[in-house]
Amino acid sequence: MITLLGLYVRPFGERVWSGGLVSLLGELGFSTGAARVALTRLVRRGLIERILEGRLVHYRITPRADRLLSEGHGRIFSLGDPHDDGGTWTVLWHQIPEDRRLERSRLARRLRFLGFGSVQDSVWVSPHDQAVEVARLIEELDVSDCTTVFGALVGAARGVTATGSRVGARGPAGLAALVARLGPERAGRALRGF
Repeated sequence: MITLLGLYVRPFGERVWSGGLVSLLGELGFSTGAARVALTRLVRRGLIERILEGRLVHYRITPRADRLLSEGHGRIFSLGDPHDDGGTWTVLWHQIPEDRRLERSRLARRLRFLGFGSVQDSVWVSPHDQAVEVARLIEELDVSDCTTVFGALVGAARGVTATGSRVGARGPAGLAALVARLGPERAGRALRGF
């Protein structure tokens, strides 16, 4: 459903009639009930919004869905393009408490979507500079109080240089905590990609 909306509705910034979406999904093998349930779930997740005009219901993509679709479009259609960001890697470390399990799982899902890999339960690494995307994600999920993000330059000599820390109450201490948790050798291997 999101793919259809992203390909055929998003480029025009328009809304789409619910009956048309249900009919289209029917052509793809979905029952009317299943199509309506899917639309309701997308509304609940904040990906589309319902617009009532008299007796007709239309749907429109929300700004959040537009951002997700834009990220996805960039990832899909840039596949294979060289990505030169000067050797800067992005590392995220978090300590999201158990009572915020939903935020933790959403963070993990979105980090995977961005191309991050999990080094350990709460340590995520990307071989690209994605500080801006991650900062947006952390703000959206409201987990800045328990996350630390930093960039690392990984040079040809396989040296690691931390280039800064951003997001979270820990600030630069987050890097020290990460190294303390993983140990200097494992942290270095994580940043070097092996």
